[in-house]
Amino acid sequence: MFEQTTPPATSSDPGDEHHRIEAPQSVSIEVAQQKLSSAQMAALRALCSGQTQAQAAEASGVSRRSIYTWLKTDPNFRALYHAWREESIEIGRARLLTMIDLAMNAVLKSLEKGDAHAALALLRGLGVLAAAPTALTDPVALAREMELDRRGQRVELAGRSRLIAEGEARFLSSLTNAAKMEELREALIRRGELNPDGTTPKPANDPGASGGAAPRPTQAPGQGANAATSRNVDPPRPAHPGQPAPQGRG
Repeated sequence: MFEQTTPPATSSDPGDEHHRIEAPQSVSIEVAQQKLSSAQMAALRALCSGQTQAQAAEASGVSRRSIYTWLKTDPNFRALYHAWREESIEIGRARLLTMIDLAMNAVLKSLEKGDAHAALALLRGLGVLAAAPTALTDPVALAREMELDRRGQRVELAGRSRLIAEGEARFLSSLTNAAKMEELREALIRRGELNPDGTTPKPANDPGASGGAAPRPTQAPGQGANAATSRNVDPPRPAHPGQPAPQGRG
């Protein structure tokens, strides 16, 4: 037997404990049959009688997609369908096996006549002429094969988990980016840099903002022509000692 090993710290393998899945309790065919609805039982009887999925859907009063969904996702319906199929195959194989002696005799007679195509085709179909696969009889080899199968299932499970995690990360990233863009939009609206409809507001001094020309600046009192003339008047010069100050013009 193989010893359980602890994966290194740098490995992405979480270890045996995280991949250990308990085997479910087996359910009998009778119990599975009790869990099916009347429509499912009607569809199953139609399928077991040799009808197609479309005919079974019409006989049970459901859509063809329902039959397909039951076969893919309903374990009870699928188990009963598989049980019927296996039973039919076993019955047919048993009937053919009873004819092995006749086939062997036909092969011998045909070989004597030089024509054995029909008999050989029957024997090939039954698998009589095919080499049977060699089954392992060494417990150590069997244990190694079982361990390899278990590790293969762990690798497959880890790959599926990685794909699911990557998909969730991409979805979360898209939600985060959308939330950031919404926060930025609300901030721009609060600052008056963006309208709620997404357009940019026009500035206040823009002639198109009020529909007319920009207002002309008003002049303060004392400005204008008189103010310009007053700016040209020379200021009075300071007088020399003993002389009176000159008077201003005008």
